[in-house]
Amino acid sequence: MRQQAIELDGVIRVEETITGDQNLGIQVVALDTQNLAEITQNLAELDLQIHTSDIITKTYTKPFTYFERAEEHAQSQS
Repeated sequence: MRQQAIELDGVIRVEETITGDQNLGIQVVALDTQNLAEITQNLAELDLQIHTSDIITKTYTKPFTYFERAEEHAQSQS
């Protein structure tokens, strides 16, 4: 099912966990609520149950710089 889910239009990420029966996280991008309903229906046709859903309106990110900081720290210790 997870391989089939990632092939659906609008699905951009599928994560599988080792917990119980709610072990898939699926991230989709939809144009509007109608498109979201279509994607949801396509997932249901794969016999996937949606237990919870969230609509994300904004995302904030920053670069991961741990390795740069570790290198600077190592140089300062020399």
